[in-house]
Amino acid sequence: MFENSTSTSVTSSDVYASISPEDMVIGDDVVLIDLRSYDFYSKGHIQGAVNLSLPRSLWMRFLKQRFNVGSLGRFLMSPDTKYDLLKNPTQNTRFIFYDANTTLLEDISEDDPLRVYMHYFSLSGNHVCFIKGGFDTAKETLNHMIVTESIGLFFSCVIPRVIPSLSPHSVPKSELGLNFFLDNGFMAIGSEQDAHNITLLQQYNVTHVLNCTPMDFHPEVFATCKTLQIPIYDNNAQDLFGHLKQAFEFIQIARITPDAKLLVHCHAGISRSVSLAIAYVMWTEKMSYEDGYKLVLKHRSIASPNLNFAGQLLVLGRYINSSSLDIAIESATQFLSK
Repeated sequence: MFENSTSTSVTSSDVYASISPEDMVIGDDVVLIDLRSYDFYSKGHIQGAVNLSLPRSLWMRFLKQRFNVGSLGRFLMSPDTKYDLLKNPTQNTRFIFYDANTTLLEDISEDDPLRVYMHYFSLSGNHVCFIKGGFDTAKETLNHMIVTESIGLFFSCVIPRVIPSLSPHSVPKSELGLNFFLDNGFMAIGSEQDAHNITLLQQYNVTHVLNCTPMDFHPEVFATCKTLQIPIYDNNAQDLFGHLKQAFEFIQIARITPDAKLLVHCHAGISRSVSLAIAYVMWTEKMSYEDGYKLVLKHRSIASPNLNFAGQLLVLGRYINSSSLDIAIESATQFLSK
């Protein structure tokens, strides 16, 4: 669908049809796309809509043609037929977009996601249109079709690979134990299952455990390990920068302690723990996000930060040579707030 479409420029001559919510017909050949942030989507959306929103940092890279949204087809992981249509549309496929409240395209800027996505999707000859008045109008007209449950659109910013989709309740089994890296091998990334396996921790002589989730430690961990808990949520709204200094200090203590072994874990050892590990190696080894990711990936083959974390780390990479971590974080935060 997207591979031959590289232009992201939108012009005032681009004209797209709008439809009223009451005239919308959802069939097997229709893909309904909600362009609002995931927070708003999760609070209420039109039944059957998928959520498509990029963190600000990645959106800016896309507008500068540094990030190809054509790759989204590779990041969509679900057996649902709507995702099949999104990745491989037919001649009859129709894409219906909506944002919060746009009525006229003339009222929004040329780099607004609604205009950019419709332009981009139309380049391959696909039929595109938008709901006049957006969600605010639709929720009044289609009250019976407004739902809060997500139908499971998963994005994974992976360079350059894609991992299989996991259900929200599945946890991958340990990757043949713990794989330690950096220096002589003091840090490993794992899952909550690993962290609760006291035998495994003893087998690898783990002395420090960094828990990146709101979930409690296994009670027996406190007897043998130094611990730190940083409650991070794996979603599109979570700020990562505010936790880096505390995490780095704990990791550094383990690094300089003779014979110490550190386990950094989250629920599945895929996104949150991986993101903190990437941030740490980026800062201490002065690496770009891409290089930091590749290093971590060698030792955690299912490593896959969510797009929000990947976007923040990409921006952090701009300031990796700052004189202090505080300055780097402040600069990256200001960049994202512009």
